[in-house]
Amino acid sequence: MWKGTAVIGGDCGGIRHQIEDGRNGFLVSSVAQAAERIVELVRDADLRRRLGEAARETVRARFLMSRLAEQYLDLFAAFEPRYALNHPRGGGRLEYVPPGGRRPEKAG
Repeated sequence: MWKGTAVIGGDCGGIRHQIEDGRNGFLVSSVAQAAERIVELVRDADLRRRLGEAARETVRARFLMSRLAEQYLDLFAAFEPRYALNHPRGGGRLEYVPPGGRRPEKAG
C-alpha cells in the first residue's frame, strides 16, 4: 500500500482494518473473487491509480511512525492541564497543577 499500488486482500483478520473495500483496495473472500478483481485492475488503469493513491494515503495517515508519535504526543498533551514536570534541577518530579496553573503553596 505504501508503494501506491492497488491491493487485493483476503477479507479476514487485521486486513479488514487496513483495506477499505473499493476505496483503497479490494477485499475478497474467494479465489474466484480475487481473479475477478485482478482482471478488473488489469483492464482499468484509472482504477489502479485511484486505489493506489488512496492506499498510500491510508498508510501515511494511519500507520507511519510519525503518525503514531503524533498520537502519543496528543495523549501526553491531554494531561498537561493537570500535571507539570518540574525543572530537572528540581528533581524532575511530576506534580499536580490545578486548573489555572497555580501550584498549591507548600506548608512549612
